[in-house]
Amino acid sequence: MASATPLLKDDKAQPGCILGVLSEGFSPDAKLSKGDQRVSMVPEVAAQLMKDGYAVHVEKGAGLYAGFSDKAYADKGCVVASRGDVIDKSQVLFALDAPVQDFSTMNCKVLVSWVGRLQDKGKEIISKANQYRITIVDVTAVPRITIAQKLDVLSSQAKVAGHRAVLEAAHSYQRFHTAEMTAAGKYPPAQTFVLGCGVAGLAAIGTSKALGSVVRAWDVRDVSDQVHSMGAKWVKVDFKESGEGQGGYAKESSDAFKKVQQETFKQVLKECDIAISTAAIPGRPSPLLITKDAVAVMKPGSVIVDLAAVGGGNCELTKLNETIITPNGVTIIGYANLPARMPEQASAMYAQNMANLLKHIHDKGKAAALLDNLYGALDKGEAGLGKSLVGVRDYRVLGFTGL
Repeated sequence: MASATPLLKDDKAQPGCILGVLSEGFSPDAKLSKGDQRVSMVPEVAAQLMKDGYAVHVEKGAGLYAGFSDKAYADKGCVVASRGDVIDKSQVLFALDAPVQDFSTMNCKVLVSWVGRLQDKGKEIISKANQYRITIVDVTAVPRITIAQKLDVLSSQAKVAGHRAVLEAAHSYQRFHTAEMTAAGKYPPAQTFVLGCGVAGLAAIGTSKALGSVVRAWDVRDVSDQVHSMGAKWVKVDFKESGEGQGGYAKESSDAFKKVQQETFKQVLKECDIAISTAAIPGRPSPLLITKDAVAVMKPGSVIVDLAAVGGGNCELTKLNETIITPNGVTIIGYANLPARMPEQASAMYAQNMANLLKHIHDKGKAAALLDNLYGALDKGEAGLGKSLVGVRDYRVLGFTGL
């Protein structure tokens, strides 16, 4: 780890805006750590931003557990410094998990973070930030519109989560994924069922197919054409009800539909080796898709990876952040943060989302125009991404425009 703080490549040049990158507080000692292995900015993306007139200050060790050393940042021209110095010198701070413990030292600064203001924790973060006149940019509030896709951290991290879910299942599953014919015998491919075909589900389908598994998939919305195009089989629930919700998300289903749905899944799961469940509705409990009765009919050695564990789980037996084995030999994995189990890839994608966000706001004015453009749009009440993303500014909790 670098001990000295390097200067910017041209220490006489005045940056248009100083960005600060904070550590997520991860420690390899599980007893000490509550943090995340990811980091909100990576060296390659930081170098892109410097070309637009930004200076980037990085807390010492911030990227270490995501695969990015202090030297890697310094080599790209970043200033590596203590946490206190990064907060003090920066105008805009980046952190995946909002560092509430540091809010008293962030007066009047901008914090770009994963807030999730639809949830109770997010509401608490917004309230606390309001006390210190911190402008909160909530990256989870990106509207579901075409122009905003390049900023969408929910989609980029869901892509990683879906991929990682299959790898977690493959690690626990004790047989081949692909069909094998060997001198020691002929072995069938794994049968995988993906529940929920959003970004994470589609990623899970793609990775499962790449490993050679036979894949079936379901979603409350009719996306059968998309599923078929990926080489998977569509599971149909024989009950007519629209599943399309606001902003392109799946909506909550009726009780009658749920009953038919769960029975359908029970029959499919009886034949499958692996289930990847990804169904979640922002700000609401996760829908129950896999009942304990369905788990009871699964084959010994089968694996369920539940990506909706934070909201209570799609599986009735899921335990948050635990891996359990049921009495009939089914492994159920309920990790809360699968992207953090692929921190290098997840961080690179998150950082690019952040760069795209800054570029969208500063437009042709580059770094020097960032804050003026952001605050100017808010002061004028202009509709746009800023209005959706900014949760609090100048003691005012701003309205949430929806997804």
